[in-house]
Amino acid sequence: MTKKANWFDNVEDRSHPWPGLTWLTTALSVPDVRKAIEFYTNTMNMVAIAELEDNNGDMLFARIRYRGTNFRS
Repeated sequence: MTKKANWFDNVEDRSHPWPGLTWLTTALSVPDVRKAIEFYTNTMNMVAIAELEDNNGDMLFARIRYRGTNFRS
């Protein structure tokens, strides 16, 4: 799943699904972003919501979500 839209757009204007709580984002450093996406989506039922490739097609960054919490790798 590759989304070309910029997920930073309007991030400040997005409402949190549970009023009163703030957004939480955790960053994970991994040697292979594609393998991390595969593991977290297949094993833990997380949802890939954004991916960023460099000009060579190598995956640089991904954002995945689990129960309202965002993870970056």
